[in-house]
Amino acid sequence: MDEITLTYTPTGTNKPVDVVVKKTDTGWTVPSGHEGITVSGDGIIKLTHAVAEDGTEVKAKVKKGNSDYSAEGTATDPTKEATPAAPTVTANPTDASVTVTPAAGMDEITLTYTPTGTNKPVDVVVKKNRHRMDSTKRT
Repeated sequence: MDEITLTYTPTGTNKPVDVVVKKTDTGWTVPSGHEGITVSGDGIIKLTHAVAEDGTEVKAKVKKGNSDYSAEGTATDPTKEATPAAPTVTANPTDASVTVTPAAGMDEITLTYTPTGTNKPVDVVVKKNRHRMDSTKRT
C-alpha cells in the first residue's frame, strides 16, 4: 500500500473530512493542517483523542499504485472520560498523619510520597475492587 484515505469528523464539527496519507521515498506523510494525526514507518495511523469528534465513525481505506481502493475499515471514536476532581489531601498535625480522600466516583488514585529516612519518592496505586480499595506499590 502506498496511500491511505482516512475519513473522520473533526472535534467540534459535524462534517466528515478526508485526509490522504501518502508513502514517499522518505516515509509516510500526513498533509499539513492535521495536527494530532501521526503515521508510523509501517503505515499505522494514530489519531490523538482531540482529533475526531467523540462517538463518530473513523474510516480508512488503502490502495497501492493504480489499484482500486480496498474496502473501508470502520471504528467509532471512543468517548474519553472526563478528568476527575482532585482528591482532598489533609495534614493532621495532632497525630502527624496525612489523609487522602478521593472525589466521589473515583476508581483509582496514585499516591506519591517519600518514605521516612529516604529521599526517593514512591508511588502507591490504589484501585477500587468491587467495594474495597486495593493497593500496589510501584518504585
